[in-house]
Amino acid sequence: MGKLTTDSAIEASLKNDPSASEALIEGYVSEVKRLKIFRFGIYYPVRNPITGGHHYYLAHFCNHEDGYCYMANFMAKVERTLQGLSRRPGDLFGGQSAQLELLEIRNEFIANAEEDAVKRIASALPEIFGQRRWLGRRVQNREIFAAIVDQFRFSTMRKEWLKALRRLEQAGKVKMDGSDDSSYTLISRT
Repeated sequence: MGKLTTDSAIEASLKNDPSASEALIEGYVSEVKRLKIFRFGIYYPVRNPITGGHHYYLAHFCNHEDGYCYMANFMAKVERTLQGLSRRPGDLFGGQSAQLELLEIRNEFIANAEEDAVKRIASALPEIFGQRRWLGRRVQNREIFAAIVDQFRFSTMRKEWLKALRRLEQAGKVKMDGSDDSSYTLISRT
């Protein structure tokens, strides 16, 4: 098995250096994928909502694009909820436990960042299509979604991926063939 990190990174991690912890989990996810134990892997830093610090990571591995995309979508909702709660310190938890509050996804926080995310995705998609050699080919949306997650991790959500694709279609840069469900394909124009 390959070495996930250096001895100095392990020592720094043991001293609670956040960048070392990030390097360790990133190395772990990369190694699992490199060894082809799983095709996809994503991790999320589980933070203390009051202090903003984190003590552990949630890592998700799977062999199918759908599982990868669903988990990234869930992580993005949690992240937006956490960011929204942190902006309202007087109302942070309303007397409820921090754990329960984080498990309650807040749609109000999710919608606030949507337009910016759609713009970022739409501007990145032409490059993603080019990197994947998808131009002029039909591509399952799950493949496109997985490529978006590769680039944006848990900072964007499925509905934003769809909106970005629809914008590109309206601009004449892509053509979608099918319905709004997960079985449609995309035809890219050169």
